Amino acid sequence: MTPTPLVVRLRPIRPDDLPELRAGLRRLSPDTRFQRFHAAIDDLSAAQWRYLTDVDGHDHVALVACTEVPLPGLPTGSIVGVGRFIRAKDDPTTAEIAFVVYDRVQGRGVGRTLRDALVVEGRARGIAIFRAHVLASNVAMRRLLHDGALELLGERDGALDVALEPRLRRAG
Repeated sequence: MTPTPLVVRLRPIRPDDLPELRAGLRRLSPDTRFQRFHAAIDDLSAAQWRYLTDVDGHDHVALVACTEVPLPGLPTGSIVGVGRFIRAKDDPTTAEIAFVVYDRVQGRGVGRTLRDALVVEGRARGIAIFRAHVLASNVAMRRLLHDGALELLGERDGALDVALEPRLRRAG
């Protein structure tokens, strides 16, 4: 049985999201944290949090997915996923893309919603190719990327480098 898609509202990340994001990081399973950060982490430094929450909206775009209905233990408006892209310094048409979705809502379309919105935002800012550094064991992220056109660029440190030129699905 396929889980019911979760309706979320997307908005740009803000510096004042830091307390909720820090609490959310601790709510992630150790496996999800490792899949996202490629390391066993419990917290980030103040500089890392600032980098991830204080974005310019052009070269570094980050969106949060917020619940539209309350979930057990999470009120309406709670952040349940984050997606971002960061433009490459050496190629303004390429950006690295990354996502994290809280374990309890994985498989309910949050990652796809974030991906599609980031593709639109990226295209509006001149991004032609999205890259992702993905652990080979991260089946969910690989599946999310395969919804677009995925080109394997190589493997490095046990992770896959891929180039993504996604095709957004059209209604009808």
